[in-house]
Amino acid sequence: DTITINWTDGTNSGSFDVTAADTEVALTGTGSDGLTLSFGGGTLNAGDTFQVGTFAPVLQMASDARISIGSGGGSGSPIIVTSETNKFDSLIGGLSLTLNRETSSGQTVTINTDLDISGIRNAINQFITRYNEVQDYIDQQNTWNQDTDEVGVLYGDFSLRMMQDSLRGVLSSVVSGLEGKYTTLYALGIRTLADGTLRLVNSSRMEEALENHLDEVIRLFTSSGNSSSNFIEFVFSAVESKPGENYAVDITQAATHGRFQGAGITDPATTPLTLDSFNNRLKLIVDGLTSQDILLTEKTYNSSSELVSEIQDKIDGDDNIGSRGLTVEWVDSGSGSGYLNFVSSAYGSSSKVETVSSIANSAYAALGMVTGISHTGDDVAGTINGEEAEGKGQFLTGKEGNETTDGLKLKITLDASQVTSDVEGIITITKGLAAKLSDKIDSFTRTGDGLFDRKVKAYQSQIDILQTRIGEQKELLEMRRESLLKKFYNMETALGRFGATSSFLTSQLAGLNSNWGFNKSQSS
Repeated sequence: DTITINWTDGTNSGSFDVTAADTEVALTGTGSDGLTLSFGGGTLNAGDTFQVGTFAPVLQMASDARISIGSGGGSGSPIIVTSETNKFDSLIGGLSLTLNRETSSGQTVTINTDLDISGIRNAINQFITRYNEVQDYIDQQNTWNQDTDEVGVLYGDFSLRMMQDSLRGVLSSVVSGLEGKYTTLYALGIRTLADGTLRLVNSSRMEEALENHLDEVIRLFTSSGNSSSNFIEFVFSAVESKPGENYAVDITQAATHGRFQGAGITDPATTPLTLDSFNNRLKLIVDGLTSQDILLTEKTYNSSSELVSEIQDKIDGDDNIGSRGLTVEWVDSGSGSGYLNFVSSAYGSSSKVETVSSIANSAYAALGMVTGISHTGDDVAGTINGEEAEGKGQFLTGKEGNETTDGLKLKITLDASQVTSDVEGIITITKGLAAKLSDKIDSFTRTGDGLFDRKVKAYQSQIDILQTRIGEQKELLEMRRESLLKKFYNMETALGRFGATSSFLTSQLAGLNSNWGFNKSQSS
């Protein structure tokens, strides 16, 4: 008959019915957690009690989702990104990715997206607006109001007029080095009006260009570089870079990854490798960042792939270095042996993989890492247009002060086997209108030798000269003042003496007069 069984786990409770032997019955209610029971043939009496002990085996340890972007083969260097969930929101601006399954080794997924034409259109319209605001501001500084007789601060300044004409000249010019019809703003329906401002006068021409010739539109505004080699990529150009000229790129050293190469050990497929609580810990320093203690699962490993997968998963799950893209490889040496290779995803002298030896119960001896060797990565090295360049990772940049390549930045993805004694490639730089405008503005605003700094220094020099002259005039006036004061003092002194002499003479004359009168009366 149907038997009702009540259950409780001490907190939750429920009941279920058993209608036949050897049939699985699922518990229901909160706390049942998917538990199912099956009763064999026998007798149950009302009031009977029993306990069921359960456990949930770990089928797979939890780990962050991991995605690799970019080339994973050849000389390419993919970017490794992790996420606590299967969703990536900040991977690419405006794009969200949700991972539904893991790809097999060597399998890639290509994602195609539509371009944000409206965003590009708005950017061009904003460019027009900002340019017109600059022109209007310049006009305000060079204006004379006939009614109020007020003038702009820089009214009549030749440099102001020259600067304005230079900006207008850039945007009315043809961009050399571009192919196709989109070499001027007019080709996009943008015209320069009589007052020097820009205006979109043909929106349909703009829409047609954005819809069907977007790459040409982008090159019309930005700097770009055409390379004769797929392994030499243009990144950035500075003011000194000359558009239209061919720059020879000679690489003397390719960039390499930092890595840690373990010593040889027996292939676990030949002799299984057992790790337990006494030899299952790792601690690594990747590109200067130290991991937590990495605990490998205690078990016997029967193949190199099983061992590598375990180490890779635990490294990827580390909170400190899990996002660094460290790759673990098994390198087969033949004759049933090989070694572990830990390779950083970064390039250059800042890329390095090291072990932290001061940990207990380490797996270093079992994995051949005690006598392993840490190799620091190499920065790319070479010249651009015959001028010395600085390498950092895969990026090669013209040195400051170079005549033609100061600030020119290239990405070199060659590997060591592709470096030859000859030139590795030629790059030709094209500067679009916005890039040219940026260079022109930089020539105005650059510290030291920019137009504004030179003008300020010239004004300051004039001020210094005037102040010197004012100081000289003050000294002359002070000397003149002292001379006049001295003369005034001498004059006052002379007048005082003259006054005293006058008084003396007056008294003497008075005495003579009185004596003369007295003698005259005696004679009478």
